[in-house]
Amino acid sequence: MNLSNSCNPRQPIIQSSNIGDLDPQIVKQLDDWMTAQFQSYKWQPSYSEQDVDFVIAWNGPELIGRSAVVTREVLLHGKPLVIMGLAGVTVKDRFRNQGLSTKMLELSMNQVRNNEPDFCILLCEKSLEPMYKKLGFRAIGGKNAVFTKPDGSLHEYKPDCGITMVYEKNGKVWPGGPLDLHGLPF
Repeated sequence: MNLSNSCNPRQPIIQSSNIGDLDPQIVKQLDDWMTAQFQSYKWQPSYSEQDVDFVIAWNGPELIGRSAVVTREVLLHGKPLVIMGLAGVTVKDRFRNQGLSTKMLELSMNQVRNNEPDFCILLCEKSLEPMYKKLGFRAIGGKNAVFTKPDGSLHEYKPDCGITMVYEKNGKVWPGGPLDLHGLPF
């Protein structure tokens, strides 16, 4: 567990942890918050993922921000590929515009750079594209990612709702083509 700003009690504490190092109640709290934040689609519980690295912001006992880097096998052109997904980046309204998202994303990007898969995907609102470009992501051309809903149907992350972006590392270039997240979105 890595705590930042822990010496100043007036500043939020930012914690970086793997899911295996967190109390299950904290993981449930994180997932419940994501379910409430992203009501437009069913949120995949973190404990069902292969590997999740969280960045969590606390104001005392109150959860005020979170992001996650999920490692998962997806289907690209129908073939399995292990990638990371930057997921569920959110900060409570009253703590926005204070640099908290930037600090959280810096820690999340350290997790991306220090993990093995060569690609990290994110789904975001079009208005957030400039912020993620600064972190090294680029929009994927063509059709957005698709994901499987609990009823088995495929759903496209629609361009009018947002875009699919990729972060490439180790000199690898995203090959493009149909991307199935092989489950619910990150």
